[in-house]
Amino acid sequence: MSSQIFSHTCHSRMNEPEVFIKASGDTVTTKDRNVYKDLTAGLWNVSYGYNSHHFKDVISNQISKIQYYSNHFWSTTESAEKASDLITKHFNMSGVYFSSGGGEGIAAAIYMAEFCLPGKTIVLAHNSGYHGCSKGITYVEDIIENINQDTLAVIIEPVMTTAGVVKVDDDFLLHLAKMRSIYEFVIIFDETVTAFRSDLDHVIDPDIIICSKGLTNGLFPFAATLVNERIMHVIQNSPKPFHYGTTMSGHPIGCELMCRSIELYSKIDRKPIEDYFKNNIKLPFVNYGMLFGIKVSNGKEMRRQLKRKGFIVREGWNDNIILTPMYTIKTEDYKSFFSYLISLNNSMPNDLI
Repeated sequence: MSSQIFSHTCHSRMNEPEVFIKASGDTVTTKDRNVYKDLTAGLWNVSYGYNSHHFKDVISNQISKIQYYSNHFWSTTESAEKASDLITKHFNMSGVYFSSGGGEGIAAAIYMAEFCLPGKTIVLAHNSGYHGCSKGITYVEDIIENINQDTLAVIIEPVMTTAGVVKVDDDFLLHLAKMRSIYEFVIIFDETVTAFRSDLDHVIDPDIIICSKGLTNGLFPFAATLVNERIMHVIQNSPKPFHYGTTMSGHPIGCELMCRSIELYSKIDRKPIEDYFKNNIKLPFVNYGMLFGIKVSNGKEMRRQLKRKGFIVREGWNDNIILTPMYTIKTEDYKSFFSYLISLNNSMPNDLI
């Protein structure tokens, strides 16, 4: 029995964990010699393939340079400066705080909101969303009804990936923006998963954006909390210190990997892969960029059966499966996947547990 404590796992039902020993491209291999095509992009992290040649020089170059703590107070590195400039321009934002993951990014966003709007205390999020393990978030069914003068921030996933693939209604966002002008709170877009995958234009401008998955191709824990001009102005001109910090904030390896990812994002053509999947799914589905949610007869059993066929997918709520293909796959490797998808769905009873 493993001595690890595993995320989102019922340990009493697990005899031994599956042990992955190698990966290349979109393929992973276990200690028991099971081979899978990974359609989850390494939990949304690996956009350009495992063991990617695009990133090998980045890590080796940085390791040879790093002989110092990554980010002292009142100081920075050339890598962090380059990365902050690149990502703020990419998202048309004014400032960024780097951390090690989406949960830390959310915590940083809440601290920034408190820094700018002292005295307000309530952070709202929709109860079907997921924002890591951050404390102090109130999950509600109806966000608009719960907004009042004490509201500090509202956290929104423009595209939710826990319930399937569900886009937030534009009318709701427009209403939320009107409420912001009345009650003066911060709108946080949690795009931990979707920032570099959904390719959505939003009908309103958030005050803060969190992104993480895909920033470093899964090679280094990293997240970015981006702020607009309004929040950046307060932080830069306040007489009080910004008393928030995480140990690996702005680490040069993460920064350089992120710069390479953004460079590739602008160069690699994802459209042929997106079109191939759209044309071959043959079941009810939604997609935003390289993010697909497919309605099936039984999501849990479909995930299990597809894994037996050699394909790893994610299961969403309400009998959905979620696909997040890598940007560098060979589409001809997935002909059998779509055949299995249709045949399994047609033969699957709805009452399986």
